[in-house]
Amino acid sequence: MELNIYQYKNYRDFLKDFYVGKKKINPRYSYAVFSQKAALASPNYLKRVMDGTRNITHNNLRNFVVGLSLGKKEALYFENLIQFNQTQQKEVKDFYFGELTKISQHKEDAAFKMDAQFYEYLSHWFYVAIHELVNLSDFQEDLDWICSTLKNKITKPQARKALDLLIKMGLLKRTAKGKLTQVYPKLEYLQEVKSLAIQKFHQQMIDLAKESIAHEEILERDPSSLTICVKEKDYESIKKRIEEFRDELNSKFSCQPGEGREVLQLNFQLFSLTTKRRTP
Repeated sequence: MELNIYQYKNYRDFLKDFYVGKKKINPRYSYAVFSQKAALASPNYLKRVMDGTRNITHNNLRNFVVGLSLGKKEALYFENLIQFNQTQQKEVKDFYFGELTKISQHKEDAAFKMDAQFYEYLSHWFYVAIHELVNLSDFQEDLDWICSTLKNKITKPQARKALDLLIKMGLLKRTAKGKLTQVYPKLEYLQEVKSLAIQKFHQQMIDLAKESIAHEEILERDPSSLTICVKEKDYESIKKRIEEFRDELNSKFSCQPGEGREVLQLNFQLFSLTTKRRTP
């Protein structure tokens, strides 16, 4: 059966399945046969890439495209997938993730479809806010109301798009009476995609916090900070205490649907003000 490259999130997995498939059809197929077709100098280059001991470089990308007999669109997806998998820079990874989702957006069974939706949800603060907004006792599925309640920081098209995506992802559903309610389905997505999206989410929330200091009444906000000198071994303990406190707040104060009066955002930012110290 012919492989569908758009169903792959890792190009090494695609290469492995490609090789296994060729071997089933023709037991005499080998790494050397592939290298010959792809005009690669090393007969074991494919194996080393599959094993993760070598990367595909820009110089031999075309060789792999030929060896794999990829079409133009498949080759473009393959090239972007290589860059997405191999780069360690978040900005670069973010760019190639965007390219992959654009290429595969019209493919019904594309591997990155759910990742793209999850990324869209988590990288826009108001998607998360609207997901909580439906718990307000006076919630109205009205775009003007939603925008006004979010202090007109978003537009009606943004509100409409957010509702549509939340419903499509199964994060919101309608009751028998047609009212929207929260759902927490188990979503499958790449951890690195979550990392990219969360980075944007936190940046946006920090920006909103900065705005609140300048424009919100003092009784409507509570900015606070603590600057302390600690031992290196205590850093993880502090992170753990913050996590426990966050979970405690969520468990104790999250209200049931229809009982809410406000949607709050509580930010925790733990970071070092000093350079990394060498252990004496």
